[in-house]
This record gives sequence, C-alpha cells and structure tokens, in this order.
Amino acid sequence: MRKALVPGSFDPITLGHLAIIESAARLFDSVTVCVMVNEEKQYLFSLAERAEMIRQAVAKLPNVQVDTWDGMLFEYAKEQGITAIVKGIRNEKDTAFEILQADFNRDKYPEAQTVLIPAPEGMGEVSSTLVRELASKGEDISAYVPQNVADRIKNKI
Repeated sequence: MRKALVPGSFDPITLGHLAIIESAARLFDSVTVCVMVNEEKQYLFSLAERAEMIRQAVAKLPNVQVDTWDGMLFEYAKEQGITAIVKGIRNEKDTAFEILQADFNRDKYPEAQTVLIPAPEGMGEVSSTLVRELASKGEDISAYVPQNVADRIKNKI
C-alpha cells in the first residue's frame, strides 16, 4: 500500500491546501493529513480545532484521514510507515525551503521520499497568514477557504 503524509500547521486550511490533499489522494492509496505544531508560530485555532476543520473539509475523500503530531515530521512518517511526504509549493521561496526540508527528512528517514506539488492556478499567493489577515480586516475570504472554515473564522474573529 502506498501511504503518503501531507503535513502542515493549517491555521487554517486553505483551498490551496485542499487541492494538494486531493492530488495526493489521487496518487496514493492512503493519505494522512497531519496537523503539526510549530513552536515559532502563534495560532488562531487550537490543534484540535484545526484537525476538526480539516476532517470536515476532506470528508468526501475516503482514503484520507487526519491526525495531529507535535514532534518531528520524519519521526511521524517513520512511526507510521509512510514512504511519501507530500508538500505544496507556491513559488521559488517555498521550493527552496521544501528542498532543504526534504534533504533533512531524507537524511533522518531515507525510506520516505518528498513529493512537491505546485499550487493550483490562482492559489500561488494564498497562505493561511493572508487568510487570517484578510479576515481580521473584515474581508471576504470565501474564495480562499472551504465554507466550514470561513464560518469558523468569522465566529472566531
């Protein structure tokens, strides 16, 4: 069975994230979306809230499950027997960063290969940070996030 991992902090999940997850679901037998903790980030939503929003967003994808992890990515992949780490890239900056991360993860867990998937057209500039910023200013974010997420952000802010 080909198992893939789509990791991220997803604060919140965007339509760009969802497109990457859907691509992974077409390529692999089993996909785990893993909501990670980055100690350097300040989150709008708790780990449990982020995981729940993703579960709702991927409910139509039968081979996708959601988990959380507060350790190192390669440790999770190794523990779960995952051999593909799927990351979305929006631009050259993302690509450079993800290649460095891929090198690190390959060094720590050589059995896993990183797969980079370009963001879908129109999502190259969309990030969770941008969504939070727009929402905080009362802007419409419905073009950037699933409806369940737009509703949760509206209630939170």
